[in-house]
Amino acid sequence: MPSASVGTGTAPRYSPTTVANNAGANCTNMNGAVTFTATHPTGPGHCAAEVVGRITNRSAMRLYCRVTYFSGGQAKHDTGAFDIAPGQTMGGEGSGLWSCSADEIKYSCVPSGATAASCAVNW
Repeated sequence: MPSASVGTGTAPRYSPTTVANNAGANCTNMNGAVTFTATHPTGPGHCAAEVVGRITNRSAMRLYCRVTYFSGGQAKHDTGAFDIAPGQTMGGEGSGLWSCSADEIKYSCVPSGATAASCAVNW
């Protein structure tokens, strides 16, 4: 596959979201413990307005992160959730952190565990 280039247009927005604590769940907001970047690759093999994200866990604990893609301020049906180990970087098309026709990625991270998926996110 040809190498991707970063488009010269407006960079996609990415932002952390707030987490609501649920009873019995450790829903500590860990967004400050990750580094998140996003790009708009262009060229052969890429869809229109493709957005690709990458996330690095800078904490000493395993995190559970969710992502949702937006277009024009409206949530798309593209979402994802995953565990990420301390020091691990993941992202790009191979890791499922991409979407077509999106202009924003919102993410939320909490400590990983049996109840992490029950933490409410205020998208």
